[in-house]
Amino acid sequence: MRYHVLGTGAIGCHLAYDLKSRHNVTLILRSKSALEDFNKRQNQIVYRQVDQTEFVGKTGFDTMVAGDIHYDDGKPINMMEAVVVTTKAQHAQEAVRSIKPFLSKSSTLILFQNGMGIADELLETLWPTPEERKNAPTIVLGVNRHSIMRTEPFSILHNAGWYKPDDGYFMSPFSTSSEQDCEDQAQTVMKGLLDLPSLNAKIIEWKELQTAMMRKLVVNASLNAATGILESSNGGLIASSHGRELIRQVCEECALVLSELNTTADDLYDMAYGTAYDAAPNTCSTVQDIKAKRLTEIEYINGYIIRLAKERNIPVPTNKFLVTLLHAKEHFIQAK
Repeated sequence: MRYHVLGTGAIGCHLAYDLKSRHNVTLILRSKSALEDFNKRQNQIVYRQVDQTEFVGKTGFDTMVAGDIHYDDGKPINMMEAVVVTTKAQHAQEAVRSIKPFLSKSSTLILFQNGMGIADELLETLWPTPEERKNAPTIVLGVNRHSIMRTEPFSILHNAGWYKPDDGYFMSPFSTSSEQDCEDQAQTVMKGLLDLPSLNAKIIEWKELQTAMMRKLVVNASLNAATGILESSNGGLIASSHGRELIRQVCEECALVLSELNTTADDLYDMAYGTAYDAAPNTCSTVQDIKAKRLTEIEYINGYIIRLAKERNIPVPTNKFLVTLLHAKEHFIQAK
């Protein structure tokens, strides 16, 4: 099977690197300049686990530029069978739009983004009508519990996620079609990840995935905005009693808003703190966005919690403060 990987940040590079062991992999790069950069790096992705001393490169990837479409008799050449989407949440819609001509109801999209609400947004904007929805790809939602940091373009450091049962990649179909062929295709695409032990991937039931997504949302809400504002590593945030108190306040609000989790603020705090502790050297994607003067995906993380809290008439002052301050910082550094 050929996997297309849309988004070559830390998670996209990790999935592409391991998938290449058994499958053909095409990287979908955002621009011709990104393609030129990849070519200058000998067309390789470089990987190191935190407990190893050397980076190891892997080559043999095919490449294409997003939006670069070649037609044959009115149809794009080489329709896409399996696409792993790892762009930032705020870029997912336009990224998938750029490859929409390559997609059909026989395609499967696996979405690995921080935050929640991306799958619904894609369907509502790209396949909005009932007739269009019949030809939409099957969507698989994924939750990433690896901690991976991009050290430079196409080079990644893997800090955690490959060994603990509660870590890894979790997947479940978010079905857009009840046709058996589409369901079978999604299972085949997911199994390609499952067969690679280094990915520590798991297929779980939809309700279980929803719970995993909410718990991951809490971790991201607790860490990303605060570390982004401070431009801090995970370890730097929890080294301070003030940082730990900020995490606790976010978890207290999340425990009230995400009542479906049926858990306590202490449980959520232990999870968020444990994640930060296990991946103490890691700087999250929000920090990397701020340092690169890019807009962050915070509206899909703390912003999602704020919107849900409004619907449920629950005050979330800490989440609101973090989002407001992070947006102020984006404006101050002229993020784009």
